[in-house]
Amino acid sequence: MMKREEAYLFDLFLVPGWLEIFNRLIDDEVKLPREGYFLDLECGTGGLALDLAGQGGEKVNLLGVDSNEELVAIAMDKASIRKSANVRFATPGSVSLNPSTFDMVIVDHSFSPWRQPSLNIEEVSALLRQGGLLVSKLTTAGSFDEFFSIYWEALYELGLTELSPRLESLIAERPTISDAESMTHKAGLRQIHSVVRKEVFSFASAGDLLTSPLIRLPFLDHWLGILPDDEIRTRVTDRISSIIDRERNGRDFDISIKATIVTGRR
Repeated sequence: MMKREEAYLFDLFLVPGWLEIFNRLIDDEVKLPREGYFLDLECGTGGLALDLAGQGGEKVNLLGVDSNEELVAIAMDKASIRKSANVRFATPGSVSLNPSTFDMVIVDHSFSPWRQPSLNIEEVSALLRQGGLLVSKLTTAGSFDEFFSIYWEALYELGLTELSPRLESLIAERPTISDAESMTHKAGLRQIHSVVRKEVFSFASAGDLLTSPLIRLPFLDHWLGILPDDEIRTRVTDRISSIIDRERNGRDFDISIKATIVTGRR
């Protein structure tokens, strides 16, 4: 469970630095319903939900649901400041999510597995009314490849290549575009469409990368979790740092992601 300090870091760094990338994709690529009941699942601190509620006016009602109470508390504070009457926020255990209820559901898989939605894709799809729209935010295969290449190099230099299969499994966690579309199809949706946009994050040094909340909070512990103990973790992290600073030759070190949205209708 995310602590309050982490929730504030989430709002300060991950909302503008990460979630707004996906929200811009939705703005640019998805024709949203002009009225109805919308659900934002794993809504974070509520920025997208509040924006959609404001754009829709009285014809739109929006429910933002997040599994973390601290994030929901921040979202509720924002709604109170904006005096948004047509949006409310809740945790999954405090609200009923009934089948065939929503005209649109937006679900955030982009932080997976750090923040896994409380419902799987089939359960989310069942919440839609007939003709309702699902919008799924996720990162797809090819994301973070620059870091994983350095990670593999560090294992090789330290004589830890027996850990390479674990690293390969870590890389394979992110679905391909076709996998994501197939999962959406198996959930019973139609008119499936995906959009991918490459986004690049630049870091002035290895230290900046490894301490950045954008990397450290959602991803780094999981990536290093394949290492068997703290001593090896320290050795590998130090070697990753030295390789990055050795190979960047005074330039920024870039990491890219494949920011993806997949849409479908029930």
